[in-house]
Amino acid sequence: MKRQITEYKHKKTGAIAGKISENFYNTREFAVIHAQLIEDSLDWEIVEEKSYEILSFKNDLKETFILQKEGFYATDYERYADVSWRTVDHLLTKATKCSIHSVRRISDNFVFTLDDSAKSVNGRGTHKITAFEISQKQINREERDGIDRIWVSWEKDSGGNWLDAIEKVERKPILITEDNVELFEGDDYYTVKIYNEWKIQKWAVYCDTTKVSPSSILRFSSREKAEEYIENSKPQYSLNDIEKAVNIYFTITGEQIFENIKSHLRND
Repeated sequence: MKRQITEYKHKKTGAIAGKISENFYNTREFAVIHAQLIEDSLDWEIVEEKSYEILSFKNDLKETFILQKEGFYATDYERYADVSWRTVDHLLTKATKCSIHSVRRISDNFVFTLDDSAKSVNGRGTHKITAFEISQKQINREERDGIDRIWVSWEKDSGGNWLDAIEKVERKPILITEDNVELFEGDDYYTVKIYNEWKIQKWAVYCDTTKVSPSSILRFSSREKAEEYIENSKPQYSLNDIEKAVNIYFTITGEQIFENIKSHLRND
């Protein structure tokens, strides 16, 4: 089957010509050009078909730029604005402070996003995706193969792999907290040691987290939830405190509620 050529690049200016019909190409720089003037010219070269598509970028202000059907990138509130200048090349410049946030692998349409869990094909270890980078494979010490690909970096000091050599791993929660939040490896959580210090400590979830905690230690998804539990559960008011509060705010006497509390404690 003959390969369908859809894009050419002008060697001198870098302009990209995309095929819009059997006989014509369209470019931003030169408008519409007849196919013969491009395909038979030594000034233009074939653009290799990419194995990936960048779906979104994110900057250091947490703004997300999403790929539009016209080929440029826009935020949700810019969908009707003219931002045709915001291309991949523009967003990859240092001035934009942007990084690739998600990509689509064209061979199978799988989408990979930062913080996804993935592993190398036939590999054992699961890793969290921390970065995507456009790069080329090294042929030798001085040369690369000239084909742009996506390099996927794992968490710190864990290496990475090419996009076409990884597979996504569906993450399963390692821990469910007292406030019913699912946590995964690397997430932070907060413990409260009850019956004793009632002290809050911060930890990170690891694969063996559930094996090391006695029943006297409760886990929460945030410091606020841990503090709320302590406020509601820690013994900190005497019966005298309760009696005074009741006498001030309620018609029932402190003595009556005091007797009810003692009766309840005896029955327990």
